[in-house]
Amino acid sequence: MTDKLKHGLLFPNGGKNLGPLELADAAVEAEKAGWDGFFIWDNLVNLDPTVSLTAIGLKTKKMKFGPMVTAVARRRPWKLARETVDLDHLSSGRLIFGAGLGDETAYDPYGEDSNSAIRAQKLDEGLDILDGLWSGEKFSYDGKHYQIKEVQSRSTPIQKPRIPIWIGGLWPNKGPFRRAARWDGIMPHTVRSVQLGEQLTHQEVKDLMSYIEEHRRGSMDDFSLVMLSSTPNKEHADEIISPFVEIGAKWWCESVFEWQIPLDDAVARIKLGPPSI
Repeated sequence: MTDKLKHGLLFPNGGKNLGPLELADAAVEAEKAGWDGFFIWDNLVNLDPTVSLTAIGLKTKKMKFGPMVTAVARRRPWKLARETVDLDHLSSGRLIFGAGLGDETAYDPYGEDSNSAIRAQKLDEGLDILDGLWSGEKFSYDGKHYQIKEVQSRSTPIQKPRIPIWIGGLWPNKGPFRRAARWDGIMPHTVRSVQLGEQLTHQEVKDLMSYIEEHRRGSMDDFSLVMLSSTPNKEHADEIISPFVEIGAKWWCESVFEWQIPLDDAVARIKLGPPSI
């Protein structure tokens, strides 16, 4: 399975000396060094993710890229559908769309309902709408939060059957993992990672993948387990990564934020390329 493992990077979408062009330049260096994906945060306190992803998509040629993750409940899904199709086209079909609930900071300060149950309902309806509008077929929707009268998008994604959708979720909360079973991938964390900075154990990853398989109607062959973590250094990264590959990880995404080093040092490390395992 090691020959199938892809290596990505997760960047914060802003910070000191980190604008859209700097993000795009870092993505170019990552592509040159052999990384397979370049993903950025989607929040409201730093850079606009769509603008930054546009810069990344235009300056790179082969690498996958996308937001990890978009809080769909705070976006109008029909506008989001238009943006993602355009990003897929300008990159010749390289976009991956990461989706999740988001946290209260994406809602409360702006007077929006941050209730987790409402966010989950809007997320599920929003993903259904994205899928419907991406299809290019005539589409109507009558949900609890969103209603669409018959429309038909004139442009559809390059990727078929759709732009891949990866779901972010905190284990052992079950909702995100039932949601992921409907789509194309999972980027799991654990509740402890938020509270204590701890990572998922190998057994927890086995358990959550079994849970997804129980709730998935189709094959797991086209489903991506995307491990998000960090390695102390490139030389010993294989010792951390290999056990997750044995479980079935198809992607390993290095969290650049967790490296806790300046941008220049992060780019220098990126230029060394991903670890070989």
